[in-house]
Amino acid sequence: MNKHKRKVGGYVHPRCQQNEELRCVNSCPPEKTCKNRDIQFSCLAVYEPCQFKCVCKEGYFRNSLGTCITKAQCDQCSGKNEFFACDSACDNECSSLHKQNRTNCPIKNIICNQRCYCENGYARDQKGHCIPVEKCPPAKTCKGPNEEYTDCKRTCPPETCLSLVAKFKCDSNEICKPGCACKSGFLRKNADSHCVPICECNEMKNSPDCCKNN
Repeated sequence: MNKHKRKVGGYVHPRCQQNEELRCVNSCPPEKTCKNRDIQFSCLAVYEPCQFKCVCKEGYFRNSLGTCITKAQCDQCSGKNEFFACDSACDNECSSLHKQNRTNCPIKNIICNQRCYCENGYARDQKGHCIPVEKCPPAKTCKGPNEEYTDCKRTCPPETCLSLVAKFKCDSNEICKPGCACKSGFLRKNADSHCVPICECNEMKNSPDCCKNN
């Protein structure tokens, strides 16, 4: 039998996730969630056969991601349109939606992150509030090839090919500023040039890594 299913009462049912249990339940009242847990539902006195399904265990409530968490975890996120979960390393943020979001994150977790996330269709603005995605300001773009906008750019070390071989004494207290920077794997041949692949730098001419690509 499929390891994700089990047989109960002659029927094959899915195996439940963490903090869930298999119960035979009616459609009313609905399962308790972080949002409806304090609502009292009035159900019609009509016979309806129950259906076996995975529901949250006693003392747990379903969040917007569909996982079962405690009441304390439900209350952990005080902002509007937020929910608590153990999930991705990325949240939906207005400033980086064009590159990543909660479901499309370049950072691969070994363990999940316990934090507050914006609900689907919402993203964090500069003040940290979850707002509708359509209200996010337009993403800032860069004119130069192989450049991308960043909220934190430093002047040292310079993003030039020379930084591959030279050592710069940088001020660790330098305050970063927003601006356009070379994408990962690209540098400028000089301060005024476009961003080019690192292997086009003269300093990398005899590098085995670059010779392989030629």
